[in-house]
Amino acid sequence: MRDTFTGKGKRHIGHNPGSGYAIFAMLVLLGGIVATGLLSQTVKIFEELHEFFVYAMIAVVTVHVLGVIWYTIRHKENITVSMVTGTKEGIQSEGILSARPLAGFVFLFLTGFWAVSLFNGYDPNSGQTTVPVFGTSIQLAESGDKAEKHEDKDKAHHKHDDD
Repeated sequence: MRDTFTGKGKRHIGHNPGSGYAIFAMLVLLGGIVATGLLSQTVKIFEELHEFFVYAMIAVVTVHVLGVIWYTIRHKENITVSMVTGTKEGIQSEGILSARPLAGFVFLFLTGFWAVSLFNGYDPNSGQTTVPVFGTSIQLAESGDKAEKHEDKDKAHHKHDDD
């Protein structure tokens, strides 16, 4: 990381160490966001943790994007295109040996199946969806009574601001 800021950072075919750490941090934070989001329905402390994880994710994503911009300027190479296409110019021996298209297709299929199942299981009246495979219902939106209380609190807050 020090070399990156002193201008001595070397070019990498794959993720540089900073991006690698950012990806692991984003995966951990995403897990934390999902877990605390589900648990915040039952225990108040998880609501605070959920908010912390969300802000931490925003910070990590921001630093990652700034790093991409810095790398693009420093090495005069548009790495955003590499992220989309999956190809990058370099020495072949330093590259990924196999693209594993079957694994990629299976991953995309399972992710798409999961997303469509969550969407199809959503009940707008209750604000809940059913998690595929597990059959567990999770609350995605505030239910009617809770939403009305929240709206009343917002109205009271705005009235107080007007006074």
